[in-house]
Amino acid sequence: MSLLFTVLMMSPLACQTEAQILPADTSKVSGNKAVVLKPKQTEEIPSKSPTGALIRSAVFPGWGQFYTKHYIKGGLILCLESGLIVSALIEDKKAQDVYLTGYEEYLERMDRRNGYIWWTVGVVAYSMLDAYVDAHLFNFDEDDVSISIEPSPDTGGVRFSLRVPIPEFR
Repeated sequence: MSLLFTVLMMSPLACQTEAQILPADTSKVSGNKAVVLKPKQTEEIPSKSPTGALIRSAVFPGWGQFYTKHYIKGGLILCLESGLIVSALIEDKKAQDVYLTGYEEYLERMDRRNGYIWWTVGVVAYSMLDAYVDAHLFNFDEDDVSISIEPSPDTGGVRFSLRVPIPEFR
């Protein structure tokens, strides 16, 4: 069994003809042609760390969005998280004020406060996930992507189209 495995694994190697790996900037003569291999020029593409964006977004509201250069989204998340936190604190203060006078109102205020806290947790989780995804898509070229919604005269409905170019793989 192992002999069969070895033969099958070695057969592609036996079929190769004159495959060589040459270091960069070397010449190879093949027949009458000389081929000069040059190193590929690499262009430095700016990128953002997804983990860094996620942590920033967890530490301060909207910081992950500002890091990925989505300033409007970062400002909206900053305002939303701040508003929810302030609302929770206000409801907590009001609940403490009515604790001795009205137990029913106290429970109602505490329920509202807990609702604001849960909404805050949800917005923070969304903010962290959004910053993480935005950092992954930081270098994505948006110019080639198009979305269109238009009426469809032949069906009487609406036609939705999304065009995303697929890069060539070499």
